[in-house]
Amino acid sequence: MNIVFDIGGTNTRIAAVKEGADAFEKPRIFHTPEKFEEAMTLFGSVARELSGGTIERAVGGAAGPMTKDKTRLLQSHLSDWIGKPLREGLATAFGAPVRLENDSALVGLGEARYGAGRTFPIVVYITVSTGVGGARIVDGAIDRNSFGFEPGHQIVCAAGGAKCSTCGVNGHLEAYVSGKAFRKNYLREPNEITDPLVWEEAAVWLAYGVHNAVVHWSPDVIVLGGKMITAPHQIDVERVREHLKETLTFFDGMPEVRKAELGDFGGLYGGMALLKERS
Repeated sequence: MNIVFDIGGTNTRIAAVKEGADAFEKPRIFHTPEKFEEAMTLFGSVARELSGGTIERAVGGAAGPMTKDKTRLLQSHLSDWIGKPLREGLATAFGAPVRLENDSALVGLGEARYGAGRTFPIVVYITVSTGVGGARIVDGAIDRNSFGFEPGHQIVCAAGGAKCSTCGVNGHLEAYVSGKAFRKNYLREPNEITDPLVWEEAAVWLAYGVHNAVVHWSPDVIVLGGKMITAPHQIDVERVREHLKETLTFFDGMPEVRKAELGDFGGLYGGMALLKERS
């Protein structure tokens, strides 16, 4: 039995997958522990229970930029995790070799293979949740890169911009549209905010980020996901699309902008896609 996992800044999802299977078993979803060692112990316990014993391989994602060898997190909403031997810790917890990717890149792969981007050669995925992440997927594979993809840390307001609570730099997209930014700016949980003007302003900022993704990455489709997009109170994808039309005027058309289809399990689908590469 194999394991796929998606370690987010808020919640973690783990599921078992039979070798060569086209679907994973029922996932376990739980709050991501803030303490690294506690998390490794919990992950191992859950994975062994789901697998029924022996684990052959594990593939999954974790939130935040990583070292080039994809063994440790350089930044994270979970401060105790930064710099810790994440891949080694997971391998010990699972008792199996681990392939680790950025969580947003893995969700993007899932959406490109099984979700909203499955009919397009070049897919850009942007997730708006606790933070903002994303990736470029080309021909069903995470695009080659040197440092990873971090669209949430693009500068959308250079002069006097809001401070990003993750990295402390002013003007990053994440400081305007993420769940963490909403809590800081409005002192409320995003799902408690019903003022349409607040959500419309967020749609404008997100459209700026999507604009930059289009001019840099030239995709066939932009897929938007994450809780700030899919929750009952949300950034409206249609409003993002309309604002994008106002700024992206110099190409012969524009890419489609779609809402993610795989819900909370895009990262597990992405992990399953990577498992199949060796099946």
